[in-house]
Amino acid sequence: MKDESSAALRALSLLEQVAGSETPVSLAALTEATGLPKPSVLRIVSRLVDAGMLLREPAGKSYITGPRLALLARDTLLNSPLRAERHRIDGLLRKNPLDRAKNHGKIAEKEADMLSLQL
Repeated sequence: MKDESSAALRALSLLEQVAGSETPVSLAALTEATGLPKPSVLRIVSRLVDAGMLLREPAGKSYITGPRLALLARDTLLNSPLRAERHRIDGLLRKNPLDRAKNHGKIAEKEADMLSLQL
């Protein structure tokens, strides 16, 4: 893990772990994945639950993404410069459907390249 000593970066690291998992994530798994002390993980996760960024599974001690995190993800995608660029290219390609079909893969590839630059 990079220098993630600030509280904000530790919280983001935990959010990334939960958001990247297909199943609910336990406190132990978060502790192991981030290398943070268990009391720190518990404190941060509790704050993220209070903020609506994470939800605690009712059946156990696992966590899933919360409604506030889902809204953040949606707003990020809707307002992304990538989206504007895709729509600009899409508008140009609408004029010729054959070009659109031919270039669809190129658009997806460009979006993937831009996303990798942001990470």
